[in-house]
Amino acid sequence: MTDSLADLGLVLQQLRRDLDRELAVLDAPPVLRDVDATRVLLDRLLADLDAQLERHSNAAVITLVGATGAGKSTLLNALVGAEIAIAGTTRPTTTKPVLYRPKGADTRALIDELGGSDAVTVVDSDHGLFREHILIDAPDTNSYAREHHRTVARLAERSDVLIVVAHRQSVAEMMSVEFIDQFAKRRHLCFVLNRRDELDDAATQTVLNQLSEFAEGRWNQNQAVVVATSAKNALAGHPDDGFRTLSRHLESLVEDGALGRIRRDNALGLCSTLATWAEALRERLAERSRATDPAESDAFVCLLHSTKTHLTELLTQLKEELARRLELQARDIELLLWNECARRWQGPGGLALRAGGLTGIGLGAGAMVARRSPWIAAGAAAGSMLVDRAQSGLRERRIESGHGLVPTHHEIASWYRTTMSAPRLLAQDLTGNPEAFHLPTADQVADQAHGAIESVWSRFLQRDLAEAGARGASFWQRLCVDGPVYLVLGWIVLQALAGVLPAAWLDALPGVLHVDALTTDRLINSGIVLFAWLLIARGLVRWRLRGIARRLTGRVAEHAQNEFDQLTHTLPEALQRELAEREAALEHLVQLDDLWQSRLQANPTTRT
Repeated sequence: MTDSLADLGLVLQQLRRDLDRELAVLDAPPVLRDVDATRVLLDRLLADLDAQLERHSNAAVITLVGATGAGKSTLLNALVGAEIAIAGTTRPTTTKPVLYRPKGADTRALIDELGGSDAVTVVDSDHGLFREHILIDAPDTNSYAREHHRTVARLAERSDVLIVVAHRQSVAEMMSVEFIDQFAKRRHLCFVLNRRDELDDAATQTVLNQLSEFAEGRWNQNQAVVVATSAKNALAGHPDDGFRTLSRHLESLVEDGALGRIRRDNALGLCSTLATWAEALRERLAERSRATDPAESDAFVCLLHSTKTHLTELLTQLKEELARRLELQARDIELLLWNECARRWQGPGGLALRAGGLTGIGLGAGAMVARRSPWIAAGAAAGSMLVDRAQSGLRERRIESGHGLVPTHHEIASWYRTTMSAPRLLAQDLTGNPEAFHLPTADQVADQAHGAIESVWSRFLQRDLAEAGARGASFWQRLCVDGPVYLVLGWIVLQALAGVLPAAWLDALPGVLHVDALTTDRLINSGIVLFAWLLIARGLVRWRLRGIARRLTGRVAEHAQNEFDQLTHTLPEALQRELAEREAALEHLVQLDDLWQSRLQANPTTRT
């Protein structure tokens, strides 16, 4: 039997380690309020399990519990066949446990748990019916001394079997009944109606039926031994049928595998109690969940769903705000594209794109026509271009930094408080912390949103803008704009040369190449033609670039939306991971009964 009980201990230890892992996940900070509220019960159940794991001996620990005057001490004396416990009329007679043990039995852990050798009366013996077992006479369960209650509870947690001893006045006594409630599922129970000699047969059967109803109805002990006996008569050598039934049942515990089965059943009862605790915890969490979403009974799923829904709403608000700001900065984006295209366009068309605004160009053209002075026209245009370039440079630096595109932390925090109130209230209700379980904070949302927009804007400046500028300054467009300019300039050069070359050289040229010398009127007219052409070409090019800029702005908005859509998945990842772990841990605890049943039933020693 030693090997079988050792095997059972190993299985229980492994199950205890598994249980620790599940509880550690469920009980990790931030701690659920409903876990804290049941902390005393949970700690007591775990202490009970640990106490069972410490019992590796072959001796069953049997404790007699019951109300004052039930005759526990007399019954113990009758079972061991010797006067080892003091039986008397004073109440309570047993003020400290009396422990009857076989010689050589190791009860140090039990005695230490009860407060040391001074707190326990120990009797060693090798005679009597139960040389294989440890029997304990416990203080009364209905004692007004609270220390007695704690002592009885510690004894029950260290026991394999509880013999519930009652008399006719104590069967339904509430203090004793509530004590048994704590251990009904976790211990092998026997029920003894003592002092039968004081009752007639009818009264005995009535009280015995009442005790059986409690055993079966309240404590679900359908297979438990329920007997009526007189311990006093049994101690005097006149045992009745009830005493003999109880004795045979206790003797059967030394049969092969019997103690292992009892300890297995006790462990399964404890496991069932833990599963009931987990189920009650889940129901309390469900009540909190339904206060947020009446259709959702899973608090963790409800919190995750609420977070994702409202986070999507917040990020949608940010996307719409970004689209509005991009629309407001469409002119500046066009300016960036013009400048990018002009940098790639080394020719008259590029110079026209870089020229000042239409006001300055018109001023220069007017000066040329009115004053017929190309130098005044050029100066006016150059001055206008310098002023425009200075203003353009300031706008360009501002827009290249993304200034004005990203809402401030304060703006995002304001939207966050309005939008994310529901999941924050649920997290507050579950844990007392509105940012529990890595719920995304306003700062995290702001930082991630800023990072997303900066990433999109950086991509726009470094790649999209360059590609659009290259399209705007394509070879065919430069040829169409610059070609006529170069033809006019070549014609002007030929006329200028005609004025300085010797007449003999000019006469020698074929007639088709004959040109007149350049005059001021011709120069001015040529300049007007060039201005007019470049002005028209500039307008056409900018009109085309405006369309490219609109598509470019749309692409920026699309990329930003993709980044924000990604944030709806990445921001709640930590929350989803932690909630999934806690949900799985709680589910495992709820299913603990089935798991332990399969594991313990798989142990050959503990099979029934």
